[in-house]
Amino acid sequence: NFGVLCKKLNRLDVAIDAYRTALARDPAFIDGAYNLANALVQFGETDEAIELYRGILVRAPENSQARANLAAAYQKAGRLGDAALEFEGLIDSEPDNAGHYNNLGVVLFGQGDFEGAICRYEAALQRNPQFHEALGNLGLALLDSGRSAEAETYLQSAAVLAPGNPDVLSNLATAYRQQGRID
Repeated sequence: NFGVLCKKLNRLDVAIDAYRTALARDPAFIDGAYNLANALVQFGETDEAIELYRGILVRAPENSQARANLAAAYQKAGRLGDAALEFEGLIDSEPDNAGHYNNLGVVLFGQGDFEGAICRYEAALQRNPQFHEALGNLGLALLDSGRSAEAETYLQSAAVLAPGNPDVLSNLATAYRQQGRID
């Protein structure tokens, strides 16, 4: 469809107009609402996107991708409590999905709940031990909790799986500094 093409060409403004037109013609068009919501999030219009995702979930409550995107939109809008609730719901419905645990960990970390974040990152790694984002996030949470020696182990693993990742390397250097291993 035209909106998808415009989005691929980095013309979000035109894509948003095309998605709005499609929805005006058929308000029940879930894919149109979903595409519009995704484009609005990229455009920074998270409040409208949130309402669209919520509307999709009223009509299709089993749509886990819409729920994940709603949680991410809440997170981007700074509504971390709402984001946490959505990610918890996703974990309930898809308990083997490591990404949901990692994303909830990121939200909890953002709320300053380092121990809660650590538990969620560990749960993500139980489901996918090679999940480099969860390894890096766990390392950062441990680092911010003053547990630099533990953090080093996870950050080293993340660095192996995602070589050259600047955040991981910076956090690893901080872990070394905290242990007095570099200046």
